[in-house]
Amino acid sequence: MAKICLWTFHSDTWLDAFSVSHNATHVVSAYRDALDSQRHEDDVVWQPYNELMASLPEYCTNGQGSWLSTCPLICFHIVEWHRPERVMRQFGMVQVVPPNCAYDAQLHRIELRGHHHVNWVTFQASYINMWENRGDTIATAALNEGHDHQDYMTWYRSVTRRFIGHDGALRDYTRNLVHRLRRVLIEDGYEQGLAALDEGISILDEDERQRSNLSHDRTDVQQDVDEDIEQEDEEDD
Repeated sequence: MAKICLWTFHSDTWLDAFSVSHNATHVVSAYRDALDSQRHEDDVVWQPYNELMASLPEYCTNGQGSWLSTCPLICFHIVEWHRPERVMRQFGMVQVVPPNCAYDAQLHRIELRGHHHVNWVTFQASYINMWENRGDTIATAALNEGHDHQDYMTWYRSVTRRFIGHDGALRDYTRNLVHRLRRVLIEDGYEQGLAALDEGISILDEDERQRSNLSHDRTDVQQDVDEDIEQEDEEDD
C-alpha cells in the first residue's frame, strides 16, 4: 500500500499506475477484483518499509521497543487501542489466533462538548496507567520463516467477510466446486472426466493471472484514451 499511497504535494498527483490522471474513476470493480484475486502468501508485502528504516531520522524510530505493545493510545478524551497482536506479520512474526478484544463502547461516546472543565488526566487515569506500563504488554511470537498459518486462516475465514465483490466470491465458489467434482471423479474412478476438469482449472488459473494485471491493462487503455482526447482538443484549437 505504500506504493499506492505515495503522494507528492508539489504536484498534487499520485506517483503510481493507480493515478487518477491515468485511470478512469469508475473502475472500483477492477480494484476489488485485484484484491479478491490474491491467492498466495507473496501477493502481499507485509513489511514494505524494511529497506527504508535505516534512512529514517532518529525521532521516527525512538520508542521502537514499544511498537509491539498492546496498549491504549490517548489524546485528551480520545482513547484508541493499539493491537499489534492482530497484525504480527507486519512485524515479521507468525500470526496466531489473537485473543478477543475488550471493547468499551462508552469510549466512543465521549466528546468535548460540555466537558471544557474536565481534567482528562484524571478522567482517563486508568488508560494513562496502561500506557505508562506499555512495556509489560509486548506481543511476541516466533519469527515468520516459512511457518504454516493454517490454524490462523481457519479461524480467520470463520469470522471475516472473505470477498469484497460478488465476482470474487463467485469465482471462488466456482473454483471450489470444480475441485470438489474432481475429488469425486477420482474416488469413483471416472478418470476420463478429469481432463475436462483440469482444463477448467487451468482456465480459472489463467483468469486469476489476467485479473492480477487488470489495473495495469486499464492504465494503458486509459492513457490511450487521454492521448486521443488531447489530440482532439489540439485539433479543435
